[in-house]
Amino acid sequence: MRVISVYGDSGTGKTSTIAAIIPVLKDKGFSVGYLKLTHHKNVEPDKEGKDTYIARHSGADVSGLHKGNGYAIFADTKKSVLDVLRYFTATDIVFVEGNANLAVPKILTAGDEADIENKLDSLVFMISGKVSNILRTFKGIPVINALHSPSDFVELLLRKSFVFLPQIDCEECGFTCKGLAERILRGEKTIKDCKILSESSVILRIGGKRVDIHGFIQKMFGNMITGAVSALKGYEKGKEIDIKILPGFYNNEKH
Repeated sequence: MRVISVYGDSGTGKTSTIAAIIPVLKDKGFSVGYLKLTHHKNVEPDKEGKDTYIARHSGADVSGLHKGNGYAIFADTKKSVLDVLRYFTATDIVFVEGNANLAVPKILTAGDEADIENKLDSLVFMISGKVSNILRTFKGIPVINALHSPSDFVELLLRKSFVFLPQIDCEECGFTCKGLAERILRGEKTIKDCKILSESSVILRIGGKRVDIHGFIQKMFGNMITGAVSALKGYEKGKEIDIKILPGFYNNEKH
């Protein structure tokens, strides 16, 4: 999964930029996800009076709507952006509309040069939005209008974006995740320099949060799990093994 943050002031063209390039990516065979960040406290994802709205406001932690051509899930929980992105892991490319506090490549949409100066981040690899009608570059950063040149926009996006870093700042590569991301965008490092991604063949998550395991423990887990499932029908050597141990395994009491 690649995650790209598209951020800028309201009205500078964030949504229209993303909407213009999604069809191009889809035509190239990529699955695309979209996550909107908002700081408005009173935004309601569901309409008042609807069954799901009533259920949520009656105290349901999670409610959902399913129909023949799709579904929606509404959850009243305080999850971080990183937690929510875990729902997108099967997606090739995810656009986060808003300036997420993540070590990911970023696209800044701006209205003018002063706007760029005020908002520019060290992880910005491309500038777009309304300012792309008057500029072509800004301090060495390409400025591309996604509506007029979607193919050029997508070409640069695919060349510069990379697999989502672990976001744990272990510094085993010598940098924080943001520091490594900056160097990857400058061409000084590659995603292979991330020790977690390049060396971890066993990934452990507890409660949705990744737990770092290395060396002997990682090999022990891998050998133990592979040995246990290799005799089962459906096992295929070299295929990814995904195991979940649900809370009910330890405690069958209802809460």
